Amino acid sequence: METVHLRRSDPTVDALIKAAFPGWTGQRVEAHVTDSVHLYGTNWDEGSRRTYVIVRLADLATFRIEQAPFLRRSELHENRYELPEGFVVVVRREGRYDGIEIISAAANITPLLAAPDTLTEDEEIVLVATRSLKPSYGGVSNYRFVEARRYTGISAGRYEVAKASLIAKKLLNRAGAITVEGRNACPSHDLFHIQQKQRQALAAL
Repeated sequence: METVHLRRSDPTVDALIKAAFPGWTGQRVEAHVTDSVHLYGTNWDEGSRRTYVIVRLADLATFRIEQAPFLRRSELHENRYELPEGFVVVVRREGRYDGIEIISAAANITPLLAAPDTLTEDEEIVLVATRSLKPSYGGVSNYRFVEARRYTGISAGRYEVAKASLIAKKLLNRAGAITVEGRNACPSHDLFHIQQKQRQALAAL
């Protein structure tokens, strides 16, 4: 199941959330691209709970999923169900994670996403460092660059040029934080993976 990040401000995303959970005012929205859904976690457990609402795209009609009977087997919540065409499942996660998940087939999610960006190696390094590391750590104020240089050898000049390019592409905001589009464009691997890829490329010369 592929996970992508969505903007709450997108009209379609906002309409789906308002139909399913009209009182929710948060911004954190993820989409899970899949053809089936498992309706689990509807009771509070270790400080978390999931509430499911099925939304029909044609008219935004909603159908709520009841909580599983506490400490009793429930066939409804144990099985996995195929998602019928024209429907999505909107999930409110409460507790340690407060956010919305939209579970849907790719055909419904793809129109909500920007076209993918092609990243240079330097842009990839900066984006991966920004996504996976704190801006400062252990008294080091430019921790992301320090770690990126340690793993990949990128210079300060190249790092800043790539960072400026990512801001221009709106993959980072003006403060240098990763955006929703940046999270979707960012590879799932870490700086160590980039280091290994560089070493393999050198070995092949």
